[in-house]
Amino acid sequence: MKGVLATLLLSWLSLARAEPHFIDWEVGLGEQDGFSMVDYERLMDLRSLGTEFFRHFRNISEADSELLEGRLPSQQDLVCLADMAQLMQSLTTGRLWALNMIDSWGTIPAGYLKGNIIDMGNYDECTRVHKAVSEAHSIQGKYCLLELPIAKWLGFDMDFLKVTNMRTAVCFPSSCSAALMETFLGQLLQRLLGVSDAKEKFAIDEATCRTGETPSLDSLTIVTIVLLSVLASATIICTVYDYLLCGDKKTPPPRLVSTFYARVSSRSLFAIVDPKSSPNVIHCLNGIRCLSLIWVIFGHEYIYAVISPSINQSDLLRWVQQAFSSFIIYAQFSVDTFFFLSGLLVVVVSLRFLEKTKGRINVPLMYLHRYLRLTPMVAAVILVSMKLLPLLDDGPLSEEVNFADYSVCERTWFWTLLYVQNYATKEICIPHSWYLAVDMQLYLVAPFLLIALYRWGKKGAAGILLLMLLLSSCLFATILTNKYQVIFK
Repeated sequence: MKGVLATLLLSWLSLARAEPHFIDWEVGLGEQDGFSMVDYERLMDLRSLGTEFFRHFRNISEADSELLEGRLPSQQDLVCLADMAQLMQSLTTGRLWALNMIDSWGTIPAGYLKGNIIDMGNYDECTRVHKAVSEAHSIQGKYCLLELPIAKWLGFDMDFLKVTNMRTAVCFPSSCSAALMETFLGQLLQRLLGVSDAKEKFAIDEATCRTGETPSLDSLTIVTIVLLSVLASATIICTVYDYLLCGDKKTPPPRLVSTFYARVSSRSLFAIVDPKSSPNVIHCLNGIRCLSLIWVIFGHEYIYAVISPSINQSDLLRWVQQAFSSFIIYAQFSVDTFFFLSGLLVVVVSLRFLEKTKGRINVPLMYLHRYLRLTPMVAAVILVSMKLLPLLDDGPLSEEVNFADYSVCERTWFWTLLYVQNYATKEICIPHSWYLAVDMQLYLVAPFLLIALYRWGKKGAAGILLLMLLLSSCLFATILTNKYQVIFK
């Protein structure tokens, strides 16, 4: 058995080193000492894990407390035993709901040597099982991921080798805890793998388990839904009122209607302005903005594909070594163009304003205007991220394949509204809001630099350039001190 497992682990170790020349797995498998077809067949027996589970426990009854292996049975354990007995009886008689539970189990993933480490079975088939066995009790499907630490089987206990662990789906009655599932599966794997103690050969984490139950809405979630519904309804009603009653009349609609109706907003959003018609239009900025947006969107979509489960994860290491991967790995630098655009527009608009007012500017009012313009929308996004997005997030890997932990907002939302989250905490509510924090902090410094530039002209510009050089030197020293890599390895 160890022969084939050693081959699997050697495959992953070579991938982890990201060597430019990968070994020939077919040759390596044949040359591995101690390998036999019997060993391979034992491992492949796990492909029919659900069927084998039924065969092993087909005669279980709620009185079989010895299956708990010396554990003092709790009331929940007894309920699980009763549900398991009902499940096995229903499988014997061919009940559809019971067959769905076994049919939803995963297998040993095909293509493990190419990096396919997970078989997710059928998530919906398991979680949608809901069989009423009495007026007071029903059996619901509980989907969990069974983890097989291949490297640990061979005596390697390094943390980075956890990426080689196989994972496959299992489906139990929801009354069974992950610990009790491990007890049942341990007895099964002990027979299938031919080992005396199977407790160290696998694990089921309760955090990976899911049921079909939907959480009830709390008061803040209801308030968020009502608030968004009111705003959407006001926009629709005011827009319909404007088109049906006001039409193209020269008389403007009432102030309340014009606040919400979409005609003005749509005109400003989709308007194409001739750059020669207004000196305030810098037409080249549209091209910079468009290319940067494409870069940001493309990078995020690519990253989602990279972190999602696939059957050829080993190809990812080859891709990282290619020059093209730098466009994705370092896509965050595209954000610098937005800092440039924001700074340029602030300088152009503010200097024109200073010329009109002969150098007078109300700095506190400038800060207040900026804060009130951004914060309501940020607060709405926080509410949506904290209360609505978790309701839309479902699946066996819903907590792994995403960019954010929505529960963080419940602890750090106020730092985001103060625009200091990039310094105040490592748990940032809405991770991409760091840009708003940095932009706001730069905006706080901007008035002083603008006043210096207006009053002292070239001398002020020289002082600002010197300040930029000093900051760049600090940044360069930080990169060298912390040994930040320019090339990804």
